[in-house]
Amino acid sequence: MINITAKNFTLTQGIKNNIYDKLSKFSKFMDDGEKMDVVLDTNQNRQKVEVFFKVKNKSFKAESSDNDLYVAIDLVMDKMQKQIRRHLDKKGSVKNESVRFAEYPSLTKEIAKNKKDNTPKIVKRKFVSSKPMFEAEAIEQMELLEHRSFIFYNADTETVCMLYRRHDGDYGIIEIE
Repeated sequence: MINITAKNFTLTQGIKNNIYDKLSKFSKFMDDGEKMDVVLDTNQNRQKVEVFFKVKNKSFKAESSDNDLYVAIDLVMDKMQKQIRRHLDKKGSVKNESVRFAEYPSLTKEIAKNKKDNTPKIVKRKFVSSKPMFEAEAIEQMELLEHRSFIFYNADTETVCMLYRRHDGDYGIIEIE
């Protein structure tokens, strides 16, 4: 069962149909009676889609946003598929692979094809020398470098911090204790 909630806009039948079509392929992974909650939110120029669902008693959440609602829906579907694939891949050992995916034949070929490519690896390493700086200085430095995040030694708190640009245009700081 799929529950769709729209915030800040009127939900059209076309959007509902698109979501039902896309989510129907995931129903085979869910137990009978399990529901899937979809929340669509529109604010300013961003369309946000959140999906909450369970697969074999494990809860998942996939979230995506884009300027176009239909693109955001497609992106969240990709995230859901990756999460399910990862979950199913972790359920058993490599010896048991044919048994694990026997009940999910549509993913078996795709997982086998992407098995080599799916393993994340470190492809770049940077070394940064850092002098203590204040938060305003770190923001300026990050803007000059045109990065979305910046690690620095905070002169105020005397801790290592990560500064990042949020989706709403403001900044956030993660402090390491």
